[in-house]
Amino acid sequence: MNKAVFYEKTPPNFLLQDIEVNSASIHKLIRQVIRESYNEIFTINSIQNMVYEKLIRSPNLTQIHDFFVDNTPPDKNFQSYRKSLTPFIRSNLSLERLDSNNLKAVSSRLISFGNSDWFLCADISDEDLLNELYKEVIIVKDTNFLDLRLVKVSNQEVDSVSWRDLLDCPDSIFDSPTLLLDEIWKENNISISDDNLNPEFFQHYHPTSYKDENKFETRLKNSFDQNQHDHWKYARALLIKTETGNIFGLCKYKMTSQKNMNYWHLSRWTFDDGKFESLEMRRISKIKNQTIKYFYDPAIIYTLMRAFRCHSYTISIDSYSVELPYDQINPSQSLQLWATIARKILFSDYNNDLKAAANNFLSSVYREAGWVVE
Repeated sequence: MNKAVFYEKTPPNFLLQDIEVNSASIHKLIRQVIRESYNEIFTINSIQNMVYEKLIRSPNLTQIHDFFVDNTPPDKNFQSYRKSLTPFIRSNLSLERLDSNNLKAVSSRLISFGNSDWFLCADISDEDLLNELYKEVIIVKDTNFLDLRLVKVSNQEVDSVSWRDLLDCPDSIFDSPTLLLDEIWKENNISISDDNLNPEFFQHYHPTSYKDENKFETRLKNSFDQNQHDHWKYARALLIKTETGNIFGLCKYKMTSQKNMNYWHLSRWTFDDGKFESLEMRRISKIKNQTIKYFYDPAIIYTLMRAFRCHSYTISIDSYSVELPYDQINPSQSLQLWATIARKILFSDYNNDLKAAANNFLSSVYREAGWVVE
């Protein structure tokens, strides 16, 4: 593609200093405009505007432009600097979300992880101040939107907050996959009549590994039993046995045009001496008091699918495709961001103490979502 070229002619006093072209410099610029502002509350749009005014006055705008174009997701086109700034602002740890529209800057905060003397710096302090305050400072420059500044503190009594305290996705976190399924069975207590339990019309969830299809529609097509059966004993289904003795499967109605049956179901299986005996099925209308409003509701159903895989497969610490809860609007309040941060530290060339802390960090993130780590 053609490279953009800027500033053949510029007005006097328009240009500022060059801006280093990497992810860390964008986060640094976000903190700079916040410190320079007299406001206490910000919006995504207000930060976009302030950073944009800095960007367009940089003498190396050509390189900045190329950076944003190169970092545009493969399935999207570069639209504007303001839009390109959005994922940086949302993942900037110096900003605390107050509601759907407003953000507040954090003046002082360290985030603990991995039970070590290393912390994530998550406030608006500049690099010079960090170097004065802490024993060691690592600023990771190329992070693909991550805001990653690590500081080593010699005083173990340092005031900090755990990364777990920042989470806010209770519908996606559960102590045990089997406990979750028992709760759903009790919460949805109306069973489908035997007249409607024709095995030819239902498909059970049957993934072949811990890694499932990324897209929801593809998962519906490839991760459910595609064969037609005239008896439940021939169905292919991933089943979970809970501590209470229940054996559950996840099921959907095959004929999605039948609106009265277009729901997710939990099936409970009974076996006698290893042989199929009977099956009971309940429509899932809610999970933990959260109503499933329509069939294509991946935010909730992904949680349920993950519960089956968490119980059935053990993962390794270097498994990159582990499915974790993610919130695009509030990345720091769900688990995917923290796993990405932990991986970035773990697989970088740092000392053994920091890598060990990152290893514990990543294991904790996986287990928080219900996975068993080998």
